[in-house]
Amino acid sequence: GAAAGGLASLFGGANRAAAVRAQELTNAEALALCLDDFLLDRVYAHSVKLSATAIQEFVRALCEVSKDEIGSSRAGLRQREALADLNQPRVFSLQKLVEVADANMDARPRIVWAAIWRTLTAHFEHAGTQDNSHLAMFTVDSLRQLSIKFLSKDELAHFSFQKLFLLPFERIMGNSNHVQTRELVLVCVQNLSLARAKSIHSGWSVILATFEKGAMDPAPSNRELAFGVLDKLLSRHGDVLKRHFRELVACLFAFAGCQTAALANRAFGHLRNLVNYLAEGDLVMDPFRGPGLRRAMSGGDGGGPGRESIDAAAASEAEDMEAKMLEEADDGFVEEGVHFEEGSAWEALPLPADCSDEELSFYGGGGSGGGGGGGGGG
Repeated sequence: GAAAGGLASLFGGANRAAAVRAQELTNAEALALCLDDFLLDRVYAHSVKLSATAIQEFVRALCEVSKDEIGSSRAGLRQREALADLNQPRVFSLQKLVEVADANMDARPRIVWAAIWRTLTAHFEHAGTQDNSHLAMFTVDSLRQLSIKFLSKDELAHFSFQKLFLLPFERIMGNSNHVQTRELVLVCVQNLSLARAKSIHSGWSVILATFEKGAMDPAPSNRELAFGVLDKLLSRHGDVLKRHFRELVACLFAFAGCQTAALANRAFGHLRNLVNYLAEGDLVMDPFRGPGLRRAMSGGDGGGPGRESIDAAAASEAEDMEAKMLEEADDGFVEEGVHFEEGSAWEALPLPADCSDEELSFYGGGGSGGGGGGGGGG
């Protein structure tokens, strides 16, 4: 009878959960007696002394162990019945991965570090999109800590390590099923972009792509949060964002087509002013120069670059870009009953109500007149 009662308690609901937890604790204590914590910590701390090949294999193996830990937190009947409380996911190896990444970040050549980070990126994306929201949010916060350190140093010219480093934020934002996790991604990206704006270069493309996904978020609060951050960045760091004009336009177009009409109207206001900024010919960064403008600035067939030819080429390319933007806008943005017709939002294009002088200067000073026009159109 006692034996039967013991079996019943082992396989019965909360009692079984307690029994399994007790067994795991016993196993952990037995393992701890066999291991020296100090020596174990040295394995991770001294990973900086491994060769370039060895550190990549070490990180790859640690990712596999971490993946097994994550899988054991949701594998089969044992987890569903015995570990119903998912507030304490198994993150030992994940935490050690963060420590190894932190230790090796400054100790490795950038090419070696990039190879290490590619392996870590895949695992962080896997962990950050798990059904266990506590695990996912732990992963996102770990990424934030690593990113703050990584972005503290300037990026070398012609390199795009920042883009690679920040990519997990964008992918978690696009693939997570948890509103809270996506909100945390936006908050982390906001903190990173505001705190490290002067040292961010290629990373802006990923940041803007993350906000673009935020514009399509099913949660209205996340859409508003994403646009609020973008609005703030345009006001404070517009001179930096204009160097990533294409990504900025794509991001604003996403907000112009979102389900929140108020945000869409404000996004259209920004787009209208970007058209003016583009038409004035101020956008002459190499990544955005078309072949006509590049030929004009290089002097064509050997002659010196003429101001008239440069202006003509810039105006032509500005008209092409404006025509494309207008064409896309004319297609209409139909999302859950929200439709912007010609003669309404696109023609009025009101400036944001809280548009600052700093933001107006970013747009070339053409906003005030447009704002008045928008008011008249209303």
